[in-house]
Order: sequence, then structure tokens, then C-alpha cells
Amino acid sequence: HGEIMNHIEDVIQHIKEQSPNVSPKKLRYLLYLLYADYLTITEDGYDELFTSEFYVEYNGPMPLGYTSEFVLYDTDGDSNRLDDGFKEYVNDALFNYRMYSENFLERMSNQSLDYVTTKKHCRDHIKIIPKELIYLNQEYNRIVYECFEGK
Repeated sequence: HGEIMNHIEDVIQHIKEQSPNVSPKKLRYLLYLLYADYLTITEDGYDELFTSEFYVEYNGPMPLGYTSEFVLYDTDGDSNRLDDGFKEYVNDALFNYRMYSENFLERMSNQSLDYVTTKKHCRDHIKIIPKELIYLNQEYNRIVYECFEGK
């Protein structure tokens, strides 16, 4: 698209400003879920919320370059670098996820098709979750919802 890509640090900063009580664990899974949701919001797909990949960590997806949710939480970013439309998207998403516990978000993340499949099939030392699988998981969830729950 040629648009400026957001950095995960700036998104983290914005989330912490919007939700001052967010725990490191909840922040970690929110980042993954927001990233996954954002991939499927446009027709052509694969729009990235920020320029980070996720890898398979023991408890669930973790942004590449981070070893723990505490390191992730303590990162320094500048939310002023994000444009307003983008901030609005994040705010709406935070509002939608606000009532879920961190443990529920963790389960949503580590039971996802993309996480489970990458964990099982990837032979690399650091198992990067392919964007295509994250996208597929979103589509899978949408179909399940429409066929069984949305009625």
C-alpha cells in the first residue's frame, strides 16, 4: 500500500494510555488479537497493524524480538506517531475486548488454528507464525460463527 507502517512499540504505548490498568499478560494477547483482526478488515486482506511478526512461545503467540510479556510491557513508544484513524481502530478493538479476562484472551490465542498448527508443523528453532495462517484462522472463526452461532 505504500503507507507508513506502525511500530509495535507505539501501539503498545497507545494501549497503555487508553487502558492504564492493562496487565502485561493481557497486553500481550491483545496485541496478537488486534493484529489478527486487522489482517482481515480490508477486502484484499493482509493489512498489518504493525511491523512485527509473532512466534510460538510456550504460553501462546509472542511478538518477535520479545522474550516475555514484561519486556513487552516496558517497551518505550510514542503514540503520537500513530494516525487518528488507526488510533480509533485500536480504541474500538480495546472496547470490544475489555470484558474478557487475560486468561480467556490467552486461551483464544493459544488455541487458535495458526498457533497450534505452527507449533506442530514448524521445524525452525524460532517458530514464526505465518501471516497466511493468522488470516486463515480469522476466516475459520468467521465461518464457524456464521454457520453455528450467528443463527
